[in-house]
Amino acid sequence: MKSDYKILLFCLLLVCAIVGVFVLVDSSVDSLSSDSGSVTVDSVSTESLTPFPSGEGRGEASLVRFDPNTADSTTLLRLGLQPWMVRGILKYRRKGGVYYSPEDFARVPGLTVKKYRELLPYITISEDYREARTLVGERRSHYGEYSQASQEKRDTTQRPVKMAPVERLAINAADTNALKRVPGIGSYFAKKLVDYREKLGGFVCLDQLLEIKNFPESALQYLTIPDGGIRKININKADFKQLAAHPYIGYSRTKVIVDYRRLKGKITSLSQLSLLKGFSAAEIEKIEPYITY
Repeated sequence: MKSDYKILLFCLLLVCAIVGVFVLVDSSVDSLSSDSGSVTVDSVSTESLTPFPSGEGRGEASLVRFDPNTADSTTLLRLGLQPWMVRGILKYRRKGGVYYSPEDFARVPGLTVKKYRELLPYITISEDYREARTLVGERRSHYGEYSQASQEKRDTTQRPVKMAPVERLAINAADTNALKRVPGIGSYFAKKLVDYREKLGGFVCLDQLLEIKNFPESALQYLTIPDGGIRKININKADFKQLAAHPYIGYSRTKVIVDYRRLKGKITSLSQLSLLKGFSAAEIEKIEPYITY
């Protein structure tokens, strides 16, 4: 019985060994077949992309016209883009991303200014990928405003007649339409002037207009400031919010004023604050015309 058992065990081991040899040989043949087969860059995972020479020390890139919305990975690599950049472009497209203009291609992560300028003459966007709204003659914004073309047309037909050199305009009472007649002042600076005038309570000298960023100094010769008309703040009665809203007072000086009122009582002159932070002689001179006691 023992002899029969040993023979059976030997046979089983022999069969296992033969099967193992066949499996090993078959896998080797499959491996060789896979290695010898031809594949394309687009048929494999983009993780295995191999870069072509970029033109920076390793040979010239192959610059050809391409559409970033349709160019395959091989074309993008030949342009000198790095594999990880190509993966990003393909991923962006798979998610529905579209390059509407050559300038949109500049948003590719990692793309340098040098490389973008090199590729820009070769970027061609197909008409199919152009934004449909560009086909509309008159565009309207999402908020229902008139289109840029309509606005320009209206500005042309209703452009105000500019003032003559001998004319002068009192700026503390002028509205935006009157201000737009001043040479050098259009809609933008007219609105800025009125907004700043409201915050100050009126202008006391023309130099204050230069506190408006990029305000045209040449316009000052057409403007004048009559006496009076200044809106003043009662420094002893105004609350924190009213004082802090004035451009010349602000939060820090308001805190000093409120603390002074609380600790020492009524203020009768700004000179009482001259030794405190934020109230130099020059600063007091700016604030004084807008204060009453």
